[in-house]
Amino acid sequence: YLGIWYNNLYLNDIEDRAVWIANSNNPILGPPGSLTVDSLGRLKILIGASGLLELSSTETTGNTTLTLLDSGNLQLQEMDPDGSTRRVLWQSFDYLTDTLLPGMKLGFN
Repeated sequence: YLGIWYNNLYLNDIEDRAVWIANSNNPILGPPGSLTVDSLGRLKILIGASGLLELSSTETTGNTTLTLLDSGNLQLQEMDPDGSTRRVLWQSFDYLTDTLLPGMKLGFN
């Protein structure tokens, strides 16, 4: 799995430490997987030579960066030339699991 976990020695079970898991329905069983941002700024998990799980589909021609914030939120950001964030293209806080962290929004449409 690809995810974000608490680094807490008091929680023995890895499942208790999971904050967010990208591929909870598609575990990586075979060849190693890698997280990548492609040339169009899309966030993807590559599995072996041909497997693919796309996390974000928003395309951008600008400079993109993937940042894990102190809050635990993983953000794909489009950057301005001066290094400031132009817009957030994707963030893990928009895909809740069973763990709420400070700063997450809980609501419904």
